[in-house]
Amino acid sequence: MKDPNRAGGAVEPTDAAAPTAGTAAPALDADAVAGADPGAHPDVCADVGAELDHVWFAKNPTRVHRLRDLVPFESREPLGAPPLGMTWRILVTRVPGGGRLRLPVPLAREVPNDAMDGAQLARLFDRLAPPDAVKICRHGTPPRH
Repeated sequence: MKDPNRAGGAVEPTDAAAPTAGTAAPALDADAVAGADPGAHPDVCADVGAELDHVWFAKNPTRVHRLRDLVPFESREPLGAPPLGMTWRILVTRVPGGGRLRLPVPLAREVPNDAMDGAQLARLFDRLAPPDAVKICRHGTPPRH
């Protein structure tokens, strides 16, 4: 059995054909994808997470950060088991220019996804994200090395 606890920290581009605020978004069945074989359709699970994020940010245009549960097989890289008493969540951050960065974070099991406001999520991102990711989110372009 493959490990369902996978997530990535990649910036995803926006989709020009995606629905905008005020328009209907396609219905997604995350439960149906939870049982999908990622080998058969490797991008389906990551796309479900990205589309869920797109729809959420369209409905919450003033928010920069979102915390949500991990979509099984969301990334090609296994996370392994979270620390004892914790679960993996995805901290999604809107990037200037329209993209989104997804960062896996371990949080206490009893903390609901909506327990933190935008400022608290921003502090969590600044504390846990790699420095280059923080620069991208503040300036919208990858730093040059």
